[in-house]
Amino acid sequence: RKLTEPVCLDCGEKRKVSSFLVGADCQHCGKKNRKRYWLVLFVSIVLSNLVWLKPAGNLPFALSEILIILFLVVITTDVEYRVILEQVSFAGYLLCAGAGWLLNGISRTIIGGLVGFLIFFALYYFGRLFARRMSKSRGEEVDEDALGFGDVHLAAIIGLLTGFPLVFSALLYAIVIGGLISGGLIIIALI
Repeated sequence: RKLTEPVCLDCGEKRKVSSFLVGADCQHCGKKNRKRYWLVLFVSIVLSNLVWLKPAGNLPFALSEILIILFLVVITTDVEYRVILEQVSFAGYLLCAGAGWLLNGISRTIIGGLVGFLIFFALYYFGRLFARRMSKSRGEEVDEDALGFGDVHLAAIIGLLTGFPLVFSALLYAIVIGGLISGGLIIIALI
């Protein structure tokens, strides 16, 4: 996957980056931006203001902004497409290792990343084993995974950022927030 120009999801035509960034309608078909566009924009403004008013440790504001963008991309693609892109994970490893080093020191950062990775790696394989057992008991293939390997990478990234021992509470928060978002999406779908 490569970085490309924005594309209208309805007509498929390329959009100008400048018109996309200001929220203009598609210049080809006139389609308005989806609600998600405005929600992500609003959340990013709120988070940016919070980081400006209450900085995270000794992280520079610019690095905090980049981390906000990184995690908003992860959340958006995971909610919409159920995927965490490898390119985003790779950028997350680099950025969060640097940010974690500034916040926690190198040893706590590395241990936090390893702990996050190992916990979710175990959960990933437990989920695959569970799906295999369900397939056998039902007599049909279960192709849904509770966790993908992108989630394992994300746990490692969170561990790098928060360091050890905060990785445990950070992962718990991530699981609870993810569950609330999933529950909300299920309720919206049922309505």
